[in-house]
Amino acid sequence: MNRSGLRLTAWIGTAMVAGSLTLSLLLLLIHYLPAQEFSPRLMAVAGMDGQLLLLCGGVALFGAALMMGEIRKNPGSWFRYSAALLAVPWLAFFFVAHPILSGWSEPKPKGSGAQLSLLVQNLWYRNEDPEALAQQLLARNSQVMVLLEYTPAHAVAFKDAGALGQYQYRWELVEPYGHGIAVFSTIPFINPQDLELSGSGVSMELQLPDSSVELFAVHFNAPTSVWDIPRWRSDFERATAILEQAGPRTVVAGDLNADWGHIRFRQLLAQADLRDAQDVRSVGFATTWPASAHFPTLLRLDHVLLGQGMELNSFERLPRNSSDHRGLLAGLSLLEPAP
Repeated sequence: MNRSGLRLTAWIGTAMVAGSLTLSLLLLLIHYLPAQEFSPRLMAVAGMDGQLLLLCGGVALFGAALMMGEIRKNPGSWFRYSAALLAVPWLAFFFVAHPILSGWSEPKPKGSGAQLSLLVQNLWYRNEDPEALAQQLLARNSQVMVLLEYTPAHAVAFKDAGALGQYQYRWELVEPYGHGIAVFSTIPFINPQDLELSGSGVSMELQLPDSSVELFAVHFNAPTSVWDIPRWRSDFERATAILEQAGPRTVVAGDLNADWGHIRFRQLLAQADLRDAQDVRSVGFATTWPASAHFPTLLRLDHVLLGQGMELNSFERLPRNSSDHRGLLAGLSLLEPAP
């Protein structure tokens, strides 16, 4: 390539690095500023900030590669300084995504206390094949199932599929649209209490042998419009206040309509001393929605959150089914208190 071609390619690379740098800085601002709650679109961007920063890093790396021909021809060229800026998007990515990546190096002790398996699935109130989904989930034989958007059609489908015989202990709130919720369990539970969320939620105490676990099954209001965002915010505020009072043997399972990119979610984890199961075992971004489309899921809306007295032994993101969310299956155990 002649000299003019090298310079043109270098200028294109510079534009790519500069664009990636600018977008990375904007994503960092959205990640940390409350302005992310101004609109549903900003909230969606905040929810994907890790993936977008990774994309910025890739574009910046390619842009720097385009500059290398000019830099080799002229080592003193200022293009070398432009190429060095490719580090900024990557630093921003690792800074934002470190909780998601930290599970790779975290030790993986196995709890020595009682064990249980828990499945959480948003069923989708518009599901066109609830019968098949009920059969698929019951075949998993999890000890506890948290089912969201539990409509009359889903209630009938689970009954016909044999859920009443498989699960002796049940709590059900059957509602049209997205506010229904159900907990099926082979483990006895006591004290079910409505959490009085704008969305839906219930807490209960699972009675394991010689111990108990506080289970919170939740579905926070979806912030799909500027009018819904205050309701989503109120769900986080109320849930955070409740979970701050919960003990270390706590499990939160459900669709929080948020992930690590959202300030409210990070505050919930910090103030209630909880860990996200997806991060504990470092399963990547483990996004769960939208699963009804033919392209990869984009947002991690569904979660299993663990108190410090719980240990994660296994984790699986369920295959796509007839819902618009992918379900989660976690194997849990209790950590014995230190002597």
